[in-house]
Amino acid sequence: MWGRVIRLEVSGANGLILATDELRVDFNYMHEWGRNDLCSVQVFNLSRETFKSLTTNKALTIKLSAGHRDVVGELPVILEGHINNVWGQKVVPNHITHLYCVPKALYLAAANVPVPAAKRDSTLRSHLTSVASAMGLTPPKFIGLADSIGELPVGSRTPDTTIYNELHTLGKQFHVKIRIIDEQMTVTGDAGIPGVIESARDDPNANTFALDTLYLRGTPKLTNSQIQIPYALSPHILSGHILDIGVASEAHTVASVADVSGLGANLNRDGGIVDYATSNLYMVMKVEHTGSAFSKQWHSNIIANTYRINTKGAI
Repeated sequence: MWGRVIRLEVSGANGLILATDELRVDFNYMHEWGRNDLCSVQVFNLSRETFKSLTTNKALTIKLSAGHRDVVGELPVILEGHINNVWGQKVVPNHITHLYCVPKALYLAAANVPVPAAKRDSTLRSHLTSVASAMGLTPPKFIGLADSIGELPVGSRTPDTTIYNELHTLGKQFHVKIRIIDEQMTVTGDAGIPGVIESARDDPNANTFALDTLYLRGTPKLTNSQIQIPYALSPHILSGHILDIGVASEAHTVASVADVSGLGANLNRDGGIVDYATSNLYMVMKVEHTGSAFSKQWHSNIIANTYRINTKGAI
């Protein structure tokens, strides 16, 4: 349908079990900061032999890609990870196989990998480097943060927990966001701290994307410090990335076509409030990628936050 193609590859302990871009495959991938990233995949009308292999194999990995047949090059990857659960459902006339998956990074972080102990002189940077090494990753990248943040002392500690919980604890302790995307650990500041998004945007290691109104799949909704954007499927956009939506006073920008009713009664006093109660730069907090080559579902629902310093007095 519409030239879409979704390619699914599933492997087990003994090699490839399934590789298809012809069967109907639907997916929903929720990528949210501060929560587990989860992807659900529905595969229609597998053979009995393939279904049995999926339900009896204890070590399943998945690679899910989606794009359009007329685009040259590799299909964009939606997810590479592990399958935690498989079950089947009969919905006449179809049989649907449900796969529940997590990305590789989350699988590693939640696995029984020992968390390295921090020494008395350990810093945030050195401790995270040890944690990344234990996971088989390269040293972390600090994005949009002063060098001094990485040198803050962690202190002596012997964590008795999973890597996932340790990263969550460190994030709360030092007011940073720690993510692992595509086998790269990144550390950024919280979007609620003034200047963090601007600093991250200017960092060469940051992922900053400009959005185009051509790919909107509905009306964006602006509220104070947050925007919700229905957008064409864009698997490259993930939580922690920076979005440039333009400014409301300029024509043909995402901000200029947004529904600003979420700003409430303030608009009745001053329509210009849109320009200083909002921003052109936002950090993605949550994105939901949904796709199917056999239905209308082919979009990314994005929720992004910003921090605006009120320099014009009380609103």
